[in-house]
Amino acid sequence: MLERLTSEYESDATGPWSVDRLPESYIEKMLRGIVAFEMPVGRLEGKFKLNQKSSAADREGAIKGLRGSGDPESLEVARLMAEFNPAD
Repeated sequence: MLERLTSEYESDATGPWSVDRLPESYIEKMLRGIVAFEMPVGRLEGKFKLNQKSSAADREGAIKGLRGSGDPESLEVARLMAEFNPAD
């Protein structure tokens, strides 16, 4: 499951990584703290956060990473983050 999740959600990240790159001892230790479960969704409520409580440097790093992806949705989120979180 961990391999499937990282493949799905980390494959397009800058410098994509996989579980294969981690030491086996580290994976075994971390897996003890992961519990898989399924939960039916009765209601979904979204929040428009955009890192406003992060430092300016962290926000700029997130914006840079999003812009570097080239993905249209990521570019739009980067634009919104820059618009709604002016530099400190």
